[in-house]
Amino acid sequence: MLSSPLRQRIIEFLGSRGKAGVTEIKRALKISTGSLYYNLELLGDLIYRDVNKKYSLTELGWIAFNMIKNGRESILDAKLYRKYAFTFKLRSKFGLILHPRWIFMTLSELKRASLVISIAILIVGAWLCAYTKTELILFTCVFRPTQPTWITALKFILSWLAIYGLANLVPFLFHGRVGGYQLLFTGLAFSTIPLLICPALNMIPALNTNYLLSSIIMFVAQLISCLLLSAAIGVSKNLRSERALLIGFLIAYLKITLVILFRG
Repeated sequence: MLSSPLRQRIIEFLGSRGKAGVTEIKRALKISTGSLYYNLELLGDLIYRDVNKKYSLTELGWIAFNMIKNGRESILDAKLYRKYAFTFKLRSKFGLILHPRWIFMTLSELKRASLVISIAILIVGAWLCAYTKTELILFTCVFRPTQPTWITALKFILSWLAIYGLANLVPFLFHGRVGGYQLLFTGLAFSTIPLLICPALNMIPALNTNYLLSSIIMFVAQLISCLLLSAAIGVSKNLRSERALLIGFLIAYLKITLVILFRG
């Protein structure tokens, strides 16, 4: 976790400043936005991001700061850090891969560009569903050869808007979190990308006729999409990864349940 000189510099900077935002850290350390967010995620529970998007050290972060400052001469601090380092390192690596918040943190710095790309993703998704006659209501996918194409495209957009509404409502009801609407919009659009594999499968005869293989691919796509959804909620609503994951999977469960009941 602290093997990287850059991550050590981040800890030292936060330890000396007490609290700082992304712009301050970037300017002081002279690094790119993507690199900064990537390394902030790897620091895991050594740092904390408050509602004002300011970063500061946690209790374990202060232990790490003292170790760096004193050249690891503090025996007590070193023992405490070794006791928890493996756990937090594992959590950081796990979160980096399966809950990539740093991607959406980077996108938050590209407001106009990310918004344009998000709209383009939704347009392409609606067109792909209409073209392949695949009704893609987030996390569920059904082939509808007799349904008018404009209805198929409209259902895709309406389903996405329903997810957007739930992603704003649930964090508010459970944690009182509001704001981050544009970042959530962008995050949900990007979380849709893996699910676009489903209508694409209908364009490949070999995969379309192999039910087992297409089911496995769809399941993996749904899982990735749900993880991306959770990461987007976590960043936009400033929630810890554990809470964001619970909310993301809860929304997916509610959505699938409603779709099944509606279709039934």
